[in-house]
Amino acid sequence: MKKLFASDFDNTLYFHGQDPVIRPETVDAIRCFQAAGNLFGLCTGRPARGLEGYYDGLFTPDFIIGSSGGMILGKNGETLFERTVPDEIIRTLAQMGRERGFTGAVHVEGRFVLLDAPDHVFPNLPRIKSPDDIMGKTVHGISYITESEEAAKEFAGEITALFSGSVSAWQNRTAVDTTAAGCSKGAALREIRSLLQADRTYGMGDSLNDLPLVTGADMGFTFRTAPDVLKKSADCIVEQAAEAIILALNDC
Repeated sequence: MKKLFASDFDNTLYFHGQDPVIRPETVDAIRCFQAAGNLFGLCTGRPARGLEGYYDGLFTPDFIIGSSGGMILGKNGETLFERTVPDEIIRTLAQMGRERGFTGAVHVEGRFVLLDAPDHVFPNLPRIKSPDDIMGKTVHGISYITESEEAAKEFAGEITALFSGSVSAWQNRTAVDTTAAGCSKGAALREIRSLLQADRTYGMGDSLNDLPLVTGADMGFTFRTAPDVLKKSADCIVEQAAEAIILALNDC
């Protein structure tokens, strides 16, 4: 039986400010899972490219789902699937975020490009002043950092109400990730399962945007610190990622 495990990245595998940022026991569990002939990959609201520096030398993902399902890469970085957001919607979303003073990042050709961001915010990332600067390029979505979880919830609701049928908006703690309509981490899990011909799937995440991933997997994992709706929907609640991966490895 070929198993496929899709894991959220931030605050699930990767912890900003922690040393090391990916726990050694998690790396060991991933290696054991893959050594048994199974598939392990990332499933993130971030763009699909640009994560290599965090896991290089630790493990090699068999796939990467980025932009909350808007793009899927294979093991060698090839594009297996993508859905784009029209230019006119990106312009409107950019204006909505600007009016609220939120920091925005457009998902351009699989990478972040900051929009209207102060110089001290993620200084190493490329930035633009206007969405016109990336028109005509492949855009999988746009993300915003808000000032609170309540603000993120409200903004995601506004986007959904305005663009129902055109884009999907997902709250991720204090952030909002938008992608093409119909895209989600759960839909991407179904797509990669078919592409890689996996027999059984596992999904793991910590926030509301992971709900489609956790509920769409044959077995879904989350943490005791997760929102209540996610804990109620998960098949198993664990203390950390390594525990979930080992449970999936031993699952018959």
